[in-house]
Amino acid sequence: MIFLAAIAVIVIGYICMAQPPVDGFLSLTLAPILLVIGYVFLIPAALLMKSQKELDASGASSPDQETGAA
Repeated sequence: MIFLAAIAVIVIGYICMAQPPVDGFLSLTLAPILLVIGYVFLIPAALLMKSQKELDASGASSPDQETGAA
């Protein structure tokens, strides 16, 4: 779900960047902010949450279970 929100934010950022005038608020201020939020925060958060869910689903919740140590 976060991944879809990230894609939406990135697409909105590119749409804002393409709006005239080139030196306007949308293309100079809002678009870069949206793109940074999408690429730097939302995409990594979605990937980390996905890997955490996969780790929980596999049953390897502690390092001791993976190595077989008691």
